[in-house]
Amino acid sequence: MTNDPNPPGMTEPEDASPMGDAMADAKAAFNKSGFATPAGMVALAGLIILGVDILFGVILDEYSNSYALLAVAIAAVVVFYGKNAYDGIGSTAGMLKLLGMVLAGLVAFVLIYDLRYASSAYDEFVDILGSLFTYGAGVLAFLGARAIK
Repeated sequence: MTNDPNPPGMTEPEDASPMGDAMADAKAAFNKSGFATPAGMVALAGLIILGVDILFGVILDEYSNSYALLAVAIAAVVVFYGKNAYDGIGSTAGMLKLLGMVLAGLVAFVLIYDLRYASSAYDEFVDILGSLFTYGAGVLAFLGARAIK
């Protein structure tokens, strides 16, 4: 006798759950938008940094990023969505690789600065959450830029 909770012939398909369907739809949308590629990872990092600044800096007025970081994030998003529009300057992959590395370097400086002044920078949970999203975007930008050939 086995400890199988389902009797023989009464097994459920693995993808029948609503959560499995939702995850499959989300994965398909993620792949369709291009964020699964290395260049898309750099652009997604830029979008996350812009979202952090809009949500935590403008709306909640708690955690904000520097203008240099925002400028590089905007440049990464513009280069990604303006496919082949900037070929006169350089290849899209090359520019996104450069912007991703610069974005990761700026986030590293933000991390060092925040650690130096942690007692005054992290006085609320919203500050911690905004900074963690920013650090995660920096790691995402680095991994994406490193994978671009």
